[in-house]
Amino acid sequence: MHNKDFFLFDNLNMRDFGIFLQDVRGFDSVERDVEFISVPGKSGDVLIDNERFKNTKITYKCAIADGFRKRFTDFKAKISTKTGYRRLEDTINPDYYYMAALISPIAPDTYEEADVGIFNIEFDAKPQKWLKSGEASITNPSSIYNPTNYDAKPLIRLYGPGKLTIGSYSLRVDSSLTYSYVDIDCELMNAYRGKVNLNNYISGDFPKLEPGANTINWTGSSYTITPRWWTI
Repeated sequence: MHNKDFFLFDNLNMRDFGIFLQDVRGFDSVERDVEFISVPGKSGDVLIDNERFKNTKITYKCAIADGFRKRFTDFKAKISTKTGYRRLEDTINPDYYYMAALISPIAPDTYEEADVGIFNIEFDAKPQKWLKSGEASITNPSSIYNPTNYDAKPLIRLYGPGKLTIGSYSLRVDSSLTYSYVDIDCELMNAYRGKVNLNNYISGDFPKLEPGANTINWTGSSYTITPRWWTI
């Protein structure tokens, strides 16, 4: 790590406030969500896998080497407006981004005479490392290859009614749909166009892109798919 490394939180760039990174922790600390239950008379706990990963903490150790008071005050005021989960990315892992929330207070250690300060910024992040390559939309592919070890839940735009088949998953758009297209968010399990709910016009499965090759067939006019690859 060197002084050119930086992070962006919901497009807020720390460099605009004269902040540079000294260290970062937490990228490799994802924990699977499991429960251990002790049963009387049975040696060894029963393990229940909840089929999910827990949130993780990502901590950036930061410093401002000049004009600390004003820069830190401006930065703290700005970043405090970013509520809920927001996009977090940095130059240390340039191919990925996280969805994270700023929860903990930011308390600096200051050196008054030099107007210098250091401080930690701790984010509570969802466990997924989202691949930036998975943000690109692909038009009318007959197959798509998932390069990760995890099922991806894509965003799909379908033009016209028809039947979509991805591997073993099948989804149908009813012929009564009067809109030119419908967006299918397989993560949220929702069909819509803009703010209009179109779930009544679809039936079947919300497709997943399984690891490896996925064959795709769409009987409508055309479609685009944004795969949204992720790993841990």
